[in-house]
Amino acid sequence: MVDNSVSEFFRQKNIIFFKTLDSTQSYALELTSKSKPIDKTAILTYNQSAGKGQLGAKWQTQADKNLCMSIIGYPVKLKVGEQFLLSMTAALAVMRFLLQYTQKKIQIKWPNDILLDNKKICGILINNSLQGMYITSSVTGMGVNINQTAFEDGLPNASSLAIAEGKEFALDELSAELYQCYEYYYQWLNTGMHELLRSEYHANLFGIGAINRFEKKDESVFSAKVKGVDIDGRLMLSIGNRIEKFDIREIKLLL
Repeated sequence: MVDNSVSEFFRQKNIIFFKTLDSTQSYALELTSKSKPIDKTAILTYNQSAGKGQLGAKWQTQADKNLCMSIIGYPVKLKVGEQFLLSMTAALAVMRFLLQYTQKKIQIKWPNDILLDNKKICGILINNSLQGMYITSSVTGMGVNINQTAFEDGLPNASSLAIAEGKEFALDELSAELYQCYEYYYQWLNTGMHELLRSEYHANLFGIGAINRFEKKDESVFSAKVKGVDIDGRLMLSIGNRIEKFDIREIKLLL
């Protein structure tokens, strides 16, 4: 059920808040399939029961502890081959947001997980609708661990702002800040500041220029130097005397 007691900021920005929701991403996708919400309409909850992660994984979160937001957008003349710019936009927005509340090290783990002191604090999921050579609409989901301090055994590398800073945070205030940070980089995207997005993304990419360990689909592990991410979002690795490119379905970076 929609909560009508939300702040004036939420109303002005068209942030639709639910006390509980199965998935902000699913709700936003269903909404866009039935109508055309205004640009930057956001679906927000602090109690998500069936969150979605990358490649069909679930995003697990404790009730009323964390921030789950999906933002509907209509990128301006963004070509299908440039869609990784949306991942860059979201990752940089979350980084900018977190830097308002902590001075600890924050980095982007390819393709768009956010690390706080080398532990995952945020996951990002993006679903795009395409028509011809352009993206007609996009839904960007961001799940950020805020006040949760205990995680399941299967999540040994998870963290939160509360763990990092030793205190709890007001979720309404942080939700407004995250939304404004997304607006900031979304404007970069829509005004053609693509090279700046790429440059800032690479400046904050975990492991860039260093030797890291990776695991293939067959569970074999190898080491390679991270050179960057290409326009299609593939990770570029220096292996021997050649550069090879991999997508998220082929390898994962081991922390």
